[in-house]
Amino acid sequence: LIGLSRGAFFILMFDLFTRTYTLLDARDASYDQEYDTAEPDEMIAIFTRDVRRMHVTYTHYLPPLKQQYLMQALPVAAATYLIKNISNLKQKYVTKAGVARLQRNVFALQQNLALIVTEVTISDYQLNRVKSYYDLLTVWYEDLLQMREELVPAEYSELEYEAALAVVYTAWSRQGGTA
Repeated sequence: LIGLSRGAFFILMFDLFTRTYTLLDARDASYDQEYDTAEPDEMIAIFTRDVRRMHVTYTHYLPPLKQQYLMQALPVAAATYLIKNISNLKQKYVTKAGVARLQRNVFALQQNLALIVTEVTISDYQLNRVKSYYDLLTVWYEDLLQMREELVPAEYSELEYEAALAVVYTAWSRQGGTA
């Protein structure tokens, strides 16, 4: 019976991560925009609605400690995917207004998770790390190259820097930069 309970909990965790990766997928999104928008992307609203439904369901069937474990894992999964998502963008060009939109998405996600999960303290560290990562997309290409050499592996992984460099390089080359 304990094995069955652990297996069911593992499936719940897997379901939570799968929904996170599916609903926060921004591969087809375009962040090449001239003007800033006031609202976060629709994917944030859909993800929040789904998390709210899952949370209501979990509160009826799971003990508080397991609920806490699931809900505290959620920002980690979301942050991981939001950073990795940059390398999956079809259009590797992000403007400053696009970066502001990406950061607004993270802020909205932080606010919504705090409203949904009131009985568990959710750490903002992971989602703040995503906002800092998005700040890298506004750094000039040569500066980002230098930062990468100085900071790896302190803040971000080599692959995370490479994804940011690809986006920044595209912007840099569009503005007349030369390699």
